[in-house]
Amino acid sequence: PTPTGSRWSDVEMRFSDTEKISVTIRDQRQVLTYSQLGLVDSRSGKPSKQWELLLKFAREHGMMTWLSPDACRKNRKQRELLNKSLQQFFDIEGEPIELTDDRKGWRCVFKLRPQD
Repeated sequence: PTPTGSRWSDVEMRFSDTEKISVTIRDQRQVLTYSQLGLVDSRSGKPSKQWELLLKFAREHGMMTWLSPDACRKNRKQRELLNKSLQQFFDIEGEPIELTDDRKGWRCVFKLRPQD
């Protein structure tokens, strides 16, 4: 459960591997799988395209400009779906992934790191 009054800027996520992510919100830490986050393809049981996009964001340290190879049109819808999934799971208001101030890419409002 998310601590009451949390904002996206309170959230830090770090991939443990390609199937698990460590999430810290203030002083609470838990390790979650893509399935626990609801980012699973219901047909195959494998990670969804939204999970794959989250991995791509992590590799870019939470920022993706239009020059990034993964910032293509097809990922626009995946970003919308990922936002919705993260909002529902963590019950935090506002978009977790938003347009950059210069409108030339997307950035994670939360801290996101790739695996070490």
